[in-house]
This record gives sequence, structure tokens and C-alpha cells, in this order.
Amino acid sequence: MTKQNTGIISSIFFSALFLCYWGIQAAAPSPVSSYREVRVEPEDTLWTIAARTVGDQQDIRRYIYDVQKINGIQDPGALQAGQVIRLPRQ
Repeated sequence: MTKQNTGIISSIFFSALFLCYWGIQAAAPSPVSSYREVRVEPEDTLWTIAARTVGDQQDIRRYIYDVQKINGIQDPGALQAGQVIRLPRQ
């Protein structure tokens, strides 16, 4: 094996190692501190909670999707008053 081939193989190896590390970091759950908890009030919906939280800063539909995913909410119409949900910090 020539020095050039060894250098190329080393570069590929370290690039793959970096990409694996980056992929693991991207797939890791966000730390708990990146959420805030909110208690659902009577008449609250995910839409009203998101509207109070997001305003015009981002796509409210994407935010609601994220809230559902974080909290494992399958049926957004099944929110109960008193239920505590986690919201991504803005």
C-alpha cells in the first residue's frame, strides 16, 4: 500500500467516524432543559397553546406536530384540563 492510499483510507475512516458521532448526537433526545411544562387549562387545544407560545415566529402547524411528538399525543382532541405537557423552548 502506498502512502497516498494510506492517507486516503485514513481520511475516509476519520470522516466516517465523525459522521457516525454526528448522527448519534442528532438522534439523541434533547435535554430536559430544552422544554418547559404547561398545564392544560379548560377549553385549551394544542392550537391555542401553540398560538400563545409561538405567535408569528414560526409555522404553528410544525410547532404543534413537534409538541405532539414530544408528548406522544396521538389524538390532539383528547387533551384534558389539568394535563401537563412539555413545550419546546423558544
